[in-house]
Amino acid sequence: MSWFQVFLAFGLQIMTAIEEKMATPLSVIIPLLGVGLIYTGHFNLWHSTWLIIAVILYPIVFFFALLVQTPRGNRLLKMALDLQKAGPPPEGAGGPPPEMLKLTKQVQMGGAFLGLMVAFFVVLMVWRPGSCQGIC
Repeated sequence: MSWFQVFLAFGLQIMTAIEEKMATPLSVIIPLLGVGLIYTGHFNLWHSTWLIIAVILYPIVFFFALLVQTPRGNRLLKMALDLQKAGPPPEGAGGPPPEMLKLTKQVQMGGAFLGLMVAFFVVLMVWRPGSCQGIC
């Protein structure tokens, strides 16, 4: 068994545990906190461009993470564990199986998309486009 197989499975198990125990439960709580902040902050939802954008995009990003990215990550973990159980690769093998490389690229692209969307939401909540914020 190569060090790559061991560390790949280990890393994917850690990422899956973080996703299951922290990221998914917190992403379910975020809309509830958002509704509470809208209510206590007395924001007019239908006159706040930034809130409308967030309310439309958050469910899209949430369900992409839940229905697309999570199953892909779980499949990649299963492939890594199967690869680890199979033992060392045969002599002259040129790396992981092609389907694993394809799935890895999909998970990377999905992760990049989710990371950009988190950054977008942070900028959106700080900048608040269309909001006067007391300056008008």
